[in-house]
Amino acid sequence: MNIKSERAMKMKVTINGQVSKEALNTILAEQKEKIETITTFCKKHKITELSYKDNVLEYDYEISPTKTKAKEVETR
Repeated sequence: MNIKSERAMKMKVTINGQVSKEALNTILAEQKEKIETITTFCKKHKITELSYKDNVLEYDYEISPTKTKAKEVETR
C-alpha cells in the first residue's frame, strides 16, 4: 500500500506470544483495514488528530501542517 499524504503516522501492534508468518500477515492486514477506515473517517470529518487503541492496535492519526508558498504579486 502506498500512502501518499501529509500526515504523520505512528502505529503500534501488540501481539502476545509467537505467531507464524501467515498469522502475522493476517493480523497486519486487518490492522491496515482499520487504519484505512480511521483515515477515511478523519478526512471526511476534517479531524486533525485522533488516537485509537484496542487490544491489538494503537494508532495515532495526525495531519502535519503544510507550508504554503506566498504568492508574489507584481507591483508597478
